Amino acid sequence: TVDNKLFGGGTVNKNGIGKATLTNNESRLSEINVNEGELSLEQNGTLVANDYTTAANAITSIGSSSKLETNNFVQDANSTLNVSIGTNNSPAVQADNAKITDSNLNITGFGSTDAPGKASMLGENDFVVISTTGGIEGDFASVNTGGATSAVDYLVVEGKKSDDNLTYSVGLDLAW
Repeated sequence: TVDNKLFGGGTVNKNGIGKATLTNNESRLSEINVNEGELSLEQNGTLVANDYTTAANAITSIGSSSKLETNNFVQDANSTLNVSIGTNNSPAVQADNAKITDSNLNITGFGSTDAPGKASMLGENDFVVISTTGGIEGDFASVNTGGATSAVDYLVVEGKKSDDNLTYSVGLDLAW
């Protein structure tokens, strides 16, 4: 666990199979590469990095009170993004651009959801995982919503990109 403020223009590389946890909410870095193991963001606020990459077979976890703000967010093939939903961490990732290459998304804290009164209300309670200004390239190979279900059989809980490719959200959608 690192509870110190990390600040600077250099590169931070997370190597080794273990887990490293960042807990200080004032960290600003130029580049973060999660090359091996897990980097867990557990700060009460936003970690800022110009570039953030999770390599193949590595894991980034974002806690329920944490956010990541970056210019370029990359999830390489076979990497994993774990996000715990909190009351104030949507979007979990705010980026100029995001590239997702067949990685895995695991969501915890998205409870069973009641059906909205009208179809036009679908999406109002979605949790925004990634929000971009320039777009999201690619998609997740798998999305696990932690067993969250809909109260009715014609709605499903799923993860999806917006039609304009600017956001990736988890929420209710029509089953057909």
